Amino acid sequence: MKETKTRTTRSVRLLAPLSKDLKTLRMQRGRPGDEELIFPCPDGEPWRDTDWRNWRRRVFQPAAEAAGLEAIRPYDLRHSFVSLLIAERRSIVDVARQAGHSPSMALNT
Repeated sequence: MKETKTRTTRSVRLLAPLSKDLKTLRMQRGRPGDEELIFPCPDGEPWRDTDWRNWRRRVFQPAAEAAGLEAIRPYDLRHSFVSLLIAERRSIVDVARQAGHSPSMALNT
């Protein structure tokens, strides 16, 4: 867990399919408290940089390659999320807020 560049809190809306999957996972785990991490380290703590790099190499990259996506980073999924919000006809102000950008930056990107 780390701060945003602007050191502000940001709330991001969950898309319906992801919300459903996370609810199912939560039920499978015995309904942990709302403050519990969704994907903690085995010791229950937040991921460290090495955990993140290992997951990216061992899990994300093989999944991306299997999907035919060669040079993609987890960060690139932000653009997919923004595209889905635009497809839902969300206002550019809402899209920019969720991406942590100004409306003009969101339009330029």
